[in-house]
Amino acid sequence: MKIKKGIISVLLVLIMLVSMAAPAFAAQQQNAPLTVSVDKTSVAAGEDVKITFMLGSAVSDVVSFNFYVEYDSDVFEYDKDASYIPEEYIAGMSGYNSRVHKTAKRTPTNEYFPDIDFAGIEMVSPSFAMPWSMPAGDLYVLVLRAKTDVTSTTSAINLNAVINALTTTDSSTDVDDKYDAIVTVNGKPSGMDISTHTRNGGDVAIDNAVITITEETEPSTVDYTAGITPGATSYNPGEKAFIDVDISNDFAAAELILTYDPAVLSFDQGSSTLDNYVTLGTNTADGKLVLERKGLPVTVGDDAEYVIAFTINANTAVESTTVTLDTAKFSVLEDAAEKDLTVAAYSPKTALVNINPVYNVTLSELFDGPSTVAKGATYTFTPKDPNYDYTVSATMGGTSVGVTANADGSYSIANVNGALVITATSSPKTRSVAISGAASTDITFEPTATYGSDYTFTITKEKGYNYPITMTIGGTSYTGFTTTTSDDGTTITVTIPGNALTGDVAVSVDKVNTALAVNVTGASGEVSAPDKAYPNEAYTFSVTKAEGYDYTVEIKVGDNVLTEEDYDVVSNGNVDTYTIHADKVTGPIDINVSKEGQLEVEVYDYLTIDGKKMYLVLAKGTLESGNVFSYGETPMYYSEKYEAYCFLVITDGTLSKADAAANVAQASATATPVDYSMDVNMSGVIDANDAQLTYNIYNAKYADFTTVGMEKFLRADVNGSKSVNVEDADAIVNFIIAKRLGN
Repeated sequence: MKIKKGIISVLLVLIMLVSMAAPAFAAQQQNAPLTVSVDKTSVAAGEDVKITFMLGSAVSDVVSFNFYVEYDSDVFEYDKDASYIPEEYIAGMSGYNSRVHKTAKRTPTNEYFPDIDFAGIEMVSPSFAMPWSMPAGDLYVLVLRAKTDVTSTTSAINLNAVINALTTTDSSTDVDDKYDAIVTVNGKPSGMDISTHTRNGGDVAIDNAVITITEETEPSTVDYTAGITPGATSYNPGEKAFIDVDISNDFAAAELILTYDPAVLSFDQGSSTLDNYVTLGTNTADGKLVLERKGLPVTVGDDAEYVIAFTINANTAVESTTVTLDTAKFSVLEDAAEKDLTVAAYSPKTALVNINPVYNVTLSELFDGPSTVAKGATYTFTPKDPNYDYTVSATMGGTSVGVTANADGSYSIANVNGALVITATSSPKTRSVAISGAASTDITFEPTATYGSDYTFTITKEKGYNYPITMTIGGTSYTGFTTTTSDDGTTITVTIPGNALTGDVAVSVDKVNTALAVNVTGASGEVSAPDKAYPNEAYTFSVTKAEGYDYTVEIKVGDNVLTEEDYDVVSNGNVDTYTIHADKVTGPIDINVSKEGQLEVEVYDYLTIDGKKMYLVLAKGTLESGNVFSYGETPMYYSEKYEAYCFLVITDGTLSKADAAANVAQASATATPVDYSMDVNMSGVIDANDAQLTYNIYNAKYADFTTVGMEKFLRADVNGSKSVNVEDADAIVNFIIAKRLGN
């Protein structure tokens, strides 16, 4: 059937009236040409008319700007939200801020003219001391919408626009010193005194301002059939049910309304098959689904055009429910301009969704699983603790039924047709234990472990070795075991908590030598030291000191030289025992023992020679075998009278004992003894010349040892006084006389 509606024409005459209240002292004016245009001359009922206002030149120092548009509310309605100031125009406004923008797109107050329908914009500076500048360009788009029930008429739309500007930002300036811009609309000055609403200057008509509104519709010429069918013969509670929507002919626009029981079904949009041109509306409380479509045409085929998915309530007790296609309307793309959607024939109008019955399940507390199962379904349940072995039995409808143990550890009962009762007993699983590594022969263990019971094995520990342990349980690295060493240090006990035995156990124990090398140098023959030390254990050695020697002991651990605070020394007779503190035994130990013979040095004034001093140096102490004392590199003489080695030193100054000792060393040589037999000149005959030589010596006749050697100087001290003087010469003379007298 063809339906025809009447033609509606609206004559739209747009008249711009621009008003400016001229100030008393208008010393300066700005021209502001304003052009107004419409976007179309013909609209259908319900369509928009856009009116664009363009400022032909810039206006500065603006504090307020207003459009007041009069319109017939029986013909048009003002769309405030669709009207706007173009963003690019706002970007060009100097001084514009958000407080100004807040007043934009606002219906002006109608306080003074309640009989007039106003639409438009007001922009006001937040402070008259903060003017802004308005650039040339499209400054506002105002949208009026033709009403859908409009009848043929002529309606005038009048515009009043006011632009106010300041000559100064000085807030002290009197209002009468401000000025307005003169606004011309489409080249003609025009205005309206808003205070009296009397029009001045006449109407200014816009070209092509007559807009015709027409509406003529009739139904589509295509006949449609639509139907819905379930995707399966039955569904289980909790499953998704799919409803196929089949449509007979190609279409572009469509409306489908389906109803369903929300107590049984829940719409699932994510699982539904729709296209990108469908907009959905849902009422889940009442079970209503609305599909509205617009867009590219759909070519129907063998498959359903749409599939609507629902989730069946898991706890539903009904065995069936229906989905109804309440509304189905379609249209081809070409009919959209003038025709309505065509109501389709329904075949079928309802889809029956069969729901399998649900049986209760009484499940052992050892398992997790659903409390119900649908008829014909397979019921699957899982142990709460997989570390136990289970013996499972079940009845279905009171009759024993088989239970299948699945590879993943779960259990299942297939093709359920009655209430299930599932019981079970459990026992902890046994795990195998494998031991490997260098220390495997030192380990005592059991080859199996039981889940829930702590498992232990022991390592027989050898001194000087560490036993690193690595372990996996069920193929995964495990480090939660504990180790305990016996008080005597001979046994390590390893414990694995029982709740960690979730798989077979593999243990590898290495055996690492931790003994530290000990190296002794120097007087090693007098050192008693073990050849190994052990980390963090005190280390003890001893030094047996020979008489007549001084000993120096240096101890290094790694690269660190130990100080006296790092070890203890206990002396017992000639044996010193050293104990290195345990916390210092962290690396190889080097012990160096050096010894030096004890030395005693004395210095005496022997002679004075021409202002110089001759000193007698005596040395005695412990000599290495085959050595004598030397002064510098020269072997010293040995004096039985002094019971010491002796040497004479001539110097301009003094000779201290320390300086002399610094020059005393040992040399491999044979000592020359000093002969005190009175033969001073070493001629082999004792006579007055020996006394004379002694006299010459203490009277400084010889400045050095060139004419008379050191040995003769030493022989001259015949009385052993450690100096040469007249007493020595007299002693020689007396010896000769006594010898001559035969005494």
